[in-house]
Amino acid sequence: MNQATTLNPARRRAGLPSDWEAAAAFAGMMLRATLRDWRTLGILLFTPAIMLVVFRVTGSDDGFDLLAFVFPAIVAMSVFFAGAPFAVRIVGWREQDVFRRLACTPAPLGWVVAAYGVTFVLIALLQSGVILLAGRFLFGIAGSASGAAWAILPLLLGAVIFVAYGGLLAGWVRKAETLNLLYIFTLFPMMFGGEVFVPAGNAPGLWQTAASWLPPALMLRLLRPLLQEGQWPDDALLLLAALTAYALLLTLLAARRMAGLARHEPHAR
Repeated sequence: MNQATTLNPARRRAGLPSDWEAAAAFAGMMLRATLRDWRTLGILLFTPAIMLVVFRVTGSDDGFDLLAFVFPAIVAMSVFFAGAPFAVRIVGWREQDVFRRLACTPAPLGWVVAAYGVTFVLIALLQSGVILLAGRFLFGIAGSASGAAWAILPLLLGAVIFVAYGGLLAGWVRKAETLNLLYIFTLFPMMFGGEVFVPAGNAPGLWQTAASWLPPALMLRLLRPLLQEGQWPDDALLLLAALTAYALLLTLLAARRMAGLARHEPHAR
C-alpha cells in the first residue's frame, strides 16, 4: 500500500504531500504532543537534575572538582537515554498493531518511524540544553558560552547514535520490559568507562582503553574541553569522524531492520 502510494505519479497532481512532507508533519505533531506532556519531560530531567544536586553536595575532594568533571557527562545524559523511550514506543506500536494504522499515512512506514526518531533527537537536545542552563545559572558551574554553542554538534551526533541504537534493539526485542533492561544493561558499562563518569585510574585499565572509543567517551572527549575551556581538542576531527561513523552505521542497521519488519507486518502483505 505504501509503495503503491509512493510510486503513483498522480499523487502530486492530486495535491497529496510527498513522503518527506508527510513524515515531517507527523514528526511535528508528535513533537508537539511530547512537549505538552510535562510529566514525562519532568521524569526524564529528574535523574540528571538529582545528579547535579548530589555532586554539588559531595563537593570537591583534595582539590579535585568532581562536579566540574562530571557536569559534561550529566549534560549528555539525556542523549545517552534518548533511545530507550523511542525503542519502548516502537515495541508498543508493534504489540498494539499501530503499524497497520500507520500504513494509512501518505508516507512509507520507514519514513514515519524515522520521523518519530527525529522527535526524540530534538527532545534530547532540548533536555541537554536545560541541564546546561541549570548548571550555569543555578549551580554556578563556570564554562564557556561559545563552547556550549559548539557542543550542539557532538550532542546531535550522540542523539542520532542512541536513538538509532534504540531503534535497532526495538527491531529484535518484542517485550518493552526486556528492551528497557537490555538498553540500560548495555549502556551503563559504556557510561562508567572511558572517563565518562569515572576518572582515569578508577576503572580497570583494559576497559578504560576499550570504552574510550565507544560513543559516550567520544562525546565526552569533545564536550569537556568545549564546555570548560571553549576549545576543540586537538583530535576533534578524528572524534567527530568516529561519532559520524557510529551514527551512519547504527542508522543503516536500524533502517534495514525496520524495513524487514515492515515487510512482515500484516499491512505489507
